[in-house]
Amino acid sequence: MNLVILEGHDYQFDIREMLMQYFPRKNIIFQGESREDTYDYETVITNGLSIRKDEYIFYTVIKKNQQLISKYEIQLPSPLPLTHNEVIKLVKRKLKITIYKAMEKAFNNSLPWGILTGIRPTKIVHQLLNMGKMKKEIIEYLESEYLLHHKKIDLLLKIALNERNIIYPGDKNKISIYIGIPFCPSRCIYCSFISSTIGEKRDLLEKYLQALHHEIVQIGKYINNHKLNVESIYIGGGTPTVLNAEELKHLLFTIKSNINVEGIIEYTLEAGRPDTIDREKLQIAYQYGINRISINPQSMNDDTLHLIGRNHSSEDILRAYNLACETGFQCMNMDLILGLPNESVNEVKNTLAKIKDLRPENLTIHTMAVKKGSRLKDKLQDVDLSKEEEINKMLEATEEFARLNGYQPYYLYRQKYMMGNLENVGYCTADNKGIYNIQMMAEKQTIIGLGAGSVTKVIYLEEDRLERVPNVKNVEQYIQRVDELVNKKIVMLNDLYET
Repeated sequence: MNLVILEGHDYQFDIREMLMQYFPRKNIIFQGESREDTYDYETVITNGLSIRKDEYIFYTVIKKNQQLISKYEIQLPSPLPLTHNEVIKLVKRKLKITIYKAMEKAFNNSLPWGILTGIRPTKIVHQLLNMGKMKKEIIEYLESEYLLHHKKIDLLLKIALNERNIIYPGDKNKISIYIGIPFCPSRCIYCSFISSTIGEKRDLLEKYLQALHHEIVQIGKYINNHKLNVESIYIGGGTPTVLNAEELKHLLFTIKSNINVEGIIEYTLEAGRPDTIDREKLQIAYQYGINRISINPQSMNDDTLHLIGRNHSSEDILRAYNLACETGFQCMNMDLILGLPNESVNEVKNTLAKIKDLRPENLTIHTMAVKKGSRLKDKLQDVDLSKEEEINKMLEATEEFARLNGYQPYYLYRQKYMMGNLENVGYCTADNKGIYNIQMMAEKQTIIGLGAGSVTKVIYLEEDRLERVPNVKNVEQYIQRVDELVNKKIVMLNDLYET
C-alpha cells in the first residue's frame, strides 16, 4: 500500500496517472481517502508545490518504512511569462518530472515514455512541427520536458512525419464514419469491450440491426444535405462478420443507399475472427466496395488461441486470409498482441514467421493492457502473464521484423495498464497507411460514430478543439433510445455546420 501526500496543489488525477506507471497493480491512497497515520504505509510519497515571491519550488520526497530514500526538487523563477492555462500545464509537467526523477532513483526504474501518460503522444510532435520547430529542437524538447528515451522520440518523429500528408491540410467538410457491431462469437479473456456473445442472442441482434439501420438512414440524410465528403468508413466491433451473409448484405446495402460511398478512399470491414469468415461474406463485402479487411490472429500459436478464448486455430486464420486474397482484397490488416498468457518472445517470433509469407499490407502490434471488465483482470492469479521485462524483447522482435520486411510505422497510441508502459504501433507497407486509424488518433477530422458504444467526435479546426457525443454502450438501451441519440448528434453537428 502506498500513501501519497499532496502539498500546495490538488492535481490528484494527474499525479495518480503518473504513479500508476510505477504501481500498476498496487493500491495508491491519497491523504484524506483513508486513515492518515503514515506508519501504516510502507511507502509514503510527498509531492508538492511551494510558490514564493520570486520562485516556484516543485518537489517529491519518498520515504520507505519511515526512512528517506529519495527526493528531487526543481526551482523556477516567478512570475512565469505565460497564460493561466500554460502555467497550469507547466506546473503539472514539473510536478510529474520530480516524481519521475525521485522514483527513478528510489526504485532504479527508468520509464521509456518518461512522464507521458496520454494515449496520443504524436499530438505533441504535430504541435511542435506546426510551430515550425526543427527536428533537433523537437528532440531536445521531448528529452527535457517529457524525459522520453531516444528510441521513443525517434519512433514518434517517424510516425508524425508519416501521418502529416493524411492529417493536413484540415477540411471540416471531410469526415469519417465508424459503425459498430457489438457482438462476438465468444469473448476473449483480455476483452473489456461491452460486446455480447452471439449464442442465443439472434433476436437481440435483429433488433439491434433495425435500430442501426435507422440511425444510418437519419445520419445519411444529414451528411447528404450538408454535402459532406466521407473519406473513410470503418465497420468495427465486436466482430462485424458475426452477421450472417444476408444481414451483412442488408447492412452494406443500407450504407450504400444512404451515404455516398463513391468517393470513399478507405472502406474497412473488421473480420477479426476467422471462424466468422466464409467466401460468401467476403464476396458480398467486395461487391459493396469494401477495400480493406482486418483479419486478426492476435497469435499464431494454437495453445494461446485456446487459452484466450478464441474458438479457432492458426490454420483457420491462414484459410480466411487466403480466401480474402482470392476474393480480390488488396489491403489487409492483421493484429497481434504482445504479452498474451504463457507466451514468451519465442512464441511471438513463431507468430511472425507464420505471417511473413502472407505479407499483410497493415500489421498492428498491440501490447497487452490488463483492463477492468476483462476476464483476464479477474483471473490474474490463475494466468501466467508474460513478465514485463519480456515485453521489451517481444517489441524489439516486432520492430526488427517490420524493418526487415519493408514495413514503416504509421500510427501509434497508448493505453492505461499496458504491460511495460509501452505502446501499440501500426505498421504498413508503402502507400498503405490506414486512413481511419490516423484520423482517429490525430483528432483533426470529424468522425461520426453509429451504433451502440460508438463515439462521435466533432472537430472545430479553427478553435483546435473537439466535442464528444457518445452513444450508449448497452445494446438494449441503444435500441430504445436510438432517436434520442440521433438527435443529440445532429444538434452537435449543427453547431459546426450551420453556424
